Amino acid sequence: MLTLSAKVDKSGQMEKAPSFRNYDKSKRANPYGWDYYLHGKRMRVTFKTKAEKTAYHKEFTRKWYGDRDALLNFDAIEYRRVQSLIHSAGSINAIESAVRIHRDELSQHQLRLSDAIAMRVQDVVRRGINPYRDELHCKRILEHFGDIKLEEFKPLEVSRWVNGLPYNYITKKGHLKALNACINCAVRYGKLNHNPIQSVTLERSRVEITERDIVEPRDLHRLLLGVAYESKDRPFAAVLALLFFTGMRVSLLAPGTDKRKRGEYITADMINAKRREIHIPARVTKTQRSLLISESNHIKHLWPFLEGVDLQTPIGQTTFNDQRAEYCERYGVQWSPNLHRRSCASYYAALWGKSMAAELLGNSPDMIASNYQTGTFKEKAEKYFGNDLDHLDDGGHTAAKR
Repeated sequence: MLTLSAKVDKSGQMEKAPSFRNYDKSKRANPYGWDYYLHGKRMRVTFKTKAEKTAYHKEFTRKWYGDRDALLNFDAIEYRRVQSLIHSAGSINAIESAVRIHRDELSQHQLRLSDAIAMRVQDVVRRGINPYRDELHCKRILEHFGDIKLEEFKPLEVSRWVNGLPYNYITKKGHLKALNACINCAVRYGKLNHNPIQSVTLERSRVEITERDIVEPRDLHRLLLGVAYESKDRPFAAVLALLFFTGMRVSLLAPGTDKRKRGEYITADMINAKRREIHIPARVTKTQRSLLISESNHIKHLWPFLEGVDLQTPIGQTTFNDQRAEYCERYGVQWSPNLHRRSCASYYAALWGKSMAAELLGNSPDMIASNYQTGTFKEKAEKYFGNDLDHLDDGGHTAAKR
């Protein structure tokens, strides 16, 4: 009679996986590593990134406990059935040959990455969600890996690729989520047994709030009021007010050629200054939901700049850049890329928290904290959004002279 027993340690308890010790050395080409013993033999493995190190430990532990617990799930009937098949086939080699042939036949029908992407996009569209972000991420995935079979994805290769992308943490996470969603879609529809990259993780450095370049409240007010009343260019003052008070992207007002053709920009019918509402559809913001900016967002001094003004969108990118540079130089504002978005997020978060700032700007709180928020003061934020603009009621002349 065949008897099997699971591995136990000296105390009679089920044997545990080997204990891993850190083997990190910053001067090595591969600075991260593990040091452990396996079957009495010392093992050392090194990795280029911390994510690879973490993935190795997870995969090792999963396989080790899987092998250990296989004895607990031993099926004697299934074992005798396999022995009978070997006896009928004549040898174990004959069975292995048959399995190999069967696998080759199956490989001709295995799902490829492009098929999984198409399934995912169809699923997103069916749920009424804008597929733009998924399509963008999946296009980059397809360009890097090619149209490979889903079972050919290796966790280590995916980890190296996603951690090596030239983007911030949130964007990298979006690419990994898009790939996982495609493969999980294939699993859900029975085209694949399991997701081979579900153990892949991202490196995450600690988010620190640091001082970044933001506009001073008095400089912003001098710019807005000067453009509106001294230069008498109210349409462009309205554009600047939208940018600095809502943090919206420049491309929504001054789109490129492709976006202009697709109509992905803000038009006059999306703005109702009297009701104090701006409704931007999802097709314009390129997100899964539309964006509503209203009086509830605590931006009381945006609306006087918009009342009775035709924005004349779309504005050409060259025209916008030339006018912006001219007015910034005239009214003493040092412009840097994303100055308006960074300033709005920073001051807004100082007053109402980064969750509210994220909702206004259409970003996640993590993105606000890592890319925009600075260590600003609440008093300065209050000036940015209001106190110095109370002179709008007298035509703005008093504040414009400051």
